Amino acid sequence: MTTSVRALLSRLRPRDDHLPEEMRSQVQVHRLLSLLGAGLVVGFAPLYAVAAPDAIDPLWVRVGIAGLFLPLLAASYRSARVRAAYVSCVWGVLYLIVGWFVVLAALNQFSGEYAVGLLLVYAVLAGIVAFGAESVWGPLAFLGYGGGGTVLATLTGPRPETSPLILLASMGTIAVVETVLTQGWLWIRKTVREQEARLQGLTNSLPGVVFQFFVREDGTVGHHFVSEHAEDVLGVEADPATFHERCLERIPDPYQREIERSIETAIDEQSDWEFETPFDPPDGERIWALGASTPEQREGETVFNGVILDITERKEAEAMFGYEKEAIVGRPIETIMPDRHRAPHRRGMERVRETGRGRFLGETVELEGLHQDGHEVPVELALSSWEADRERFFGAIIRDITERKNAEQALREERDRFETLFESLPTPVVRCVAQDDGVFVTDANPAFEDTFGLAATEAVGAEINHMLVPEKGHDRARDFDRRVLESGEVRAEVQRTTAEGMREFQVQAISRRPDEGPPEIYAIYTDITERKRRERCLDAIFNHTYQFTGLMEPDGTMIEANDTALRFGGLDREDIVGTPIWKTHWAQTGEDSKQRLREAVERAAEGEFVRYERPIQGGDEDRIIDFSIRPVTDADGQVELLIPEARDITELKRREETLRAAKEEAEEASRLKSAVLANMSHELRTPLTSILGFAEAIDDEASDGAGPVSRFASLIAKSGERLLRTFDNILNLSRLEAEQQNEPAEPVDVAAAARSVADEIQDQAEADDIALRTEVGSATMRTRAPADQVPIVLRHLLSNAITYTEAGGTVWLRVGRAAGDVVVEVEDTGIGMDPDEVPALFEPFRQASEGFGREYEGTGLGLAVVQRAVDRMGGTVDVATEEGEGTCVTVGLPGMEPTNDAPSLGEG
Repeated sequence: MTTSVRALLSRLRPRDDHLPEEMRSQVQVHRLLSLLGAGLVVGFAPLYAVAAPDAIDPLWVRVGIAGLFLPLLAASYRSARVRAAYVSCVWGVLYLIVGWFVVLAALNQFSGEYAVGLLLVYAVLAGIVAFGAESVWGPLAFLGYGGGGTVLATLTGPRPETSPLILLASMGTIAVVETVLTQGWLWIRKTVREQEARLQGLTNSLPGVVFQFFVREDGTVGHHFVSEHAEDVLGVEADPATFHERCLERIPDPYQREIERSIETAIDEQSDWEFETPFDPPDGERIWALGASTPEQREGETVFNGVILDITERKEAEAMFGYEKEAIVGRPIETIMPDRHRAPHRRGMERVRETGRGRFLGETVELEGLHQDGHEVPVELALSSWEADRERFFGAIIRDITERKNAEQALREERDRFETLFESLPTPVVRCVAQDDGVFVTDANPAFEDTFGLAATEAVGAEINHMLVPEKGHDRARDFDRRVLESGEVRAEVQRTTAEGMREFQVQAISRRPDEGPPEIYAIYTDITERKRRERCLDAIFNHTYQFTGLMEPDGTMIEANDTALRFGGLDREDIVGTPIWKTHWAQTGEDSKQRLREAVERAAEGEFVRYERPIQGGDEDRIIDFSIRPVTDADGQVELLIPEARDITELKRREETLRAAKEEAEEASRLKSAVLANMSHELRTPLTSILGFAEAIDDEASDGAGPVSRFASLIAKSGERLLRTFDNILNLSRLEAEQQNEPAEPVDVAAAARSVADEIQDQAEADDIALRTEVGSATMRTRAPADQVPIVLRHLLSNAITYTEAGGTVWLRVGRAAGDVVVEVEDTGIGMDPDEVPALFEPFRQASEGFGREYEGTGLGLAVVQRAVDRMGGTVDVATEEGEGTCVTVGLPGMEPTNDAPSLGEG
């Protein structure tokens, strides 16, 4: 309860640190006077109403004047400016009140009630002004204002009922008394202030925090006084109203309870109070505080006058050597010295006693102390000596420097590591100092010497830019040095002269400003000549290819695009970098197209190579591209990047469309040709068959077979058969070229087909006096082909061989196997031909002899049909010939299965 009340009162007090304590108190007092004044101004209204019912005294004026206090009071809690000027503001209201009372008294002819009220207000308000005044002139001005206003009112207003002389004499008496009292009050306050200042100065000059702590009978605790050192020692504001609570918040819980019990014990026993406790300042490391005080019993409370000291160093000293204070006091100083220091210490002390001078007196030295457990502690010792009452006294300040020594050792080790690293780095490293006239080398590692071709003796002391930078680059180099010194670290790509000529480096430079001496610059040079060359090559490939190429994050965010892609869309890199590819200008070709693009990115992000054709929006028109996304993975197979690539295939698609239309047109023409040939087959075969039949009938009717009728009939039959063969050849060639031979492929025995065709051709060979020899054998040698194709090939080859072989010659037909294929050879002893003319034989309507003077008849379609038919069966045709030496045509057809008894070609 008590704590809550004190917290509430604390909130009612101004907390402005910039206001003096006395002004804070003035503000608080004047707040109370404001409330009192407002109550009196309104409260006297009923008294005047009873004493002088007919008087002129508007209640609304009283309420209005009283109401001025309330907003002013409320504003003082909201605004620091109002609090700073609060006393002056209250004075202004007081001036208004006394002026109003003068006017009110004049309106009521200074009747007895209002004359007495004026004098009472005059005296009380002057006292309030005097209470807040810093000099006598403030109250005098207020008294003069009130007196002058009264004189003016008696002279200009209605005839006063009270004698003006008596009224003015009374006011003069009040003014004299107020002036004397004010001077006495100011003198007393000045004296108190001086005493407080001396006391404050005394307490603030003492080490530690001087305080006056009270405990009242009702259990209330707090401070009457706290010295200014509270902020420096404890980090807590020296405000008596809050000091106790803020200190307790910074003390660990177990120690709080111990402090409370020790205070109770000190009160009960009326004994001195002393307590040591750890303390946690708001913005610092934990310290140790010692509180010591003597209790004094006063009326209703016990007051502790004491001091709080920072004993952190003492605690650290106790920890330094492991001794408690009681355990070490009174023991010889050698107790905390290692054995090796004790004899020199005794000799030194003896020399001081004899001469008054010592080697280390007035000096600070570093040596080792001895901990209670036997280990040594590095310490810093400051030793002093003085003489008093013919006695020699010594003082020593000992500080544990273990952490500093550890830091120094770590620094030495770090320096050694740095020096080792500096010397062994394969990358050039240089140390420099910055002077007004340049940056000069102070050290360089071996790699620097090797790279730049400079011995250490040449480099050290040289201005680094003059040594490594061409003259035209000096301004840029100096600007680089300036930026390093200003910002502390700079990384840049530069060109420097080396033992191998001009090379490119990435230089990382940092600056350091030591406590003494000029600024230092450390620079590391990484040779990037080869990397830059590769980058230029890559840039040439990346940005000068006709394809659209880029880089993406796995989520489809664009990282880069080459110049070709940017020019195509009329874009800048800023338009696409950081944007998902489906939101770029290129992809705005419809929602379905964008959705498919997002799906393609997702598939590529899972490691799949994606490729398809898609539209793309260019600067002026939409185009068609062959688009792909290639994933790039790391060593673990995780996709790190995506590479989108595209090739403009708009013209290719247009050509394909043109070719497709042409193909369809050709197919339509071929279909019409087939229809025409089919019609021709019907229209020509029927009359030819009739002609051949009639020619045979006529020949049969001729009685002797030697007359002209029989001869003409034979010529008609021969010509008809020739015409029929020609038509069959044309029809077969047309069907083969149009690939309209839809007969299903089936196993065909080539040997059997050869024997059958040889039997058919035998009569023709005998008629032309040609010997037809067959070397076929009885083995089955099969290939897969339409049933009529093999006989057609054999028939044309044998007919050609017989046609171009003179009487008495020989034609051979051989069938065998070679390397799994079925091989057919047709060889003759005929006229042969120039080997250079062989390729033309397989063209339609081409013969060895052509024109009107040709020696041999025929259409020139036989070998063309052979070539097309063999191609359809997956075989090959080869011709070996010499003019006058005959011809050998070899046909190879894929065999179906080996047969053990099938002869190899050439065996039989």
